[in-house]
Amino acid sequence: MLQKDQYRCNLTNNFKYKAMNSNALPPSLDTWTIFFLFAAAQGLFFAIALFWHQTENKTANRLLGCFTLAFAFSLVDYVGFWTRYNTYFPSIRGFYEYLVFLFGPLLWLYFKAVFGQIKRQDWYHISAPLFFLMLKIASWQTWFPSQNLFLTFQAILMISHISIYGWLSLRYLQMQTNARNISDAQRKWYWMLLSLYGGFLLGWVVYFLLVNTPLFSLLLDYTIALAMTIFIYTAAFLGYKRPEIFQGMAFPAIFQSEKYVNSTLTPAAAESLMRKIEKAMNESKPYLDSSLRLSNFSSQVTASPHHVSQAINMKAGKSFPDYVNCFRFEHAKALLTQSNGHEAMVTEAMYAAGFNNKTSFNRIFKEQTGMTPTEYKASLKKEPAKIDLP
Repeated sequence: MLQKDQYRCNLTNNFKYKAMNSNALPPSLDTWTIFFLFAAAQGLFFAIALFWHQTENKTANRLLGCFTLAFAFSLVDYVGFWTRYNTYFPSIRGFYEYLVFLFGPLLWLYFKAVFGQIKRQDWYHISAPLFFLMLKIASWQTWFPSQNLFLTFQAILMISHISIYGWLSLRYLQMQTNARNISDAQRKWYWMLLSLYGGFLLGWVVYFLLVNTPLFSLLLDYTIALAMTIFIYTAAFLGYKRPEIFQGMAFPAIFQSEKYVNSTLTPAAAESLMRKIEKAMNESKPYLDSSLRLSNFSSQVTASPHHVSQAINMKAGKSFPDYVNCFRFEHAKALLTQSNGHEAMVTEAMYAAGFNNKTSFNRIFKEQTGMTPTEYKASLKKEPAKIDLP
């Protein structure tokens, strides 16, 4: 089986990289490889924590744990190559080649699990490493006229696989975040994950573009491992700063609660305040006032603006404007779906519900229904329904 050290030495003509992997040189560690080993250990700990604790969405957290574990094992393989310790374990050298085909599917499945949309057939995507192994057992490298050509093709295949799943994850995330009314904190976490994955992909692309050029250096060889390390340490930092992550708190809640670390509002008080907020919204309908602000609404529920904002963030997972717009959306939708023979026009419904600009009105409707207000109103003519005003 072709090993990763063969792969790198064949792709580069730089003598010092060939010498670095010569059996004549004794294995040794340096600052960078020790740093990467610590990152691998942190990744292993983080993955175990995600698997061990019972969480609200066990499937999503375990997929994220598998993703982190794949990075950790990959770092171990990289360090084994750089330090020449892999010469002691020839039978397991180069297993990173197979893990590459897990990164993309695991991230994509994680996003699907977050939104509860994993189907049975989706799990077949993680069989790509097995398919790659079968091809190598079949000696598919013999199909190529030279070993270097085969290795170049293998590199292109790996980058293409990472890119395709990155694109699938991007498209899926765009579709879900546009169709659902999720909090800014959730968006922040999802896009951070995707950005870190993009950095990993960029490291691969830069490496293989420059590996045969005079610009190639050992530091460039570290870029892929560095991208994996950044992912592991970013997630681990959140776990250290907010230990609730290991008791099953969803990642978005970490971002939501960060600014309320020093708040005096207890969970029980937040629950009680949220009931008052919901009662005020349903009975007084303050959201119909387009000039409604957090400051004047908080006086209606006899609480400070900071505590009102915190209660809504903690219990509804939304900012105050997003929370208010949800009530406005329901009211506007009810106006548009009345079948009394005098349906409100779209603009009239917008202002009557408390919206003061068409952009936010269209955005909310698109997120909730997948249609613009005009398209939604037109669809009602085919199948009218009567809905009571909230």
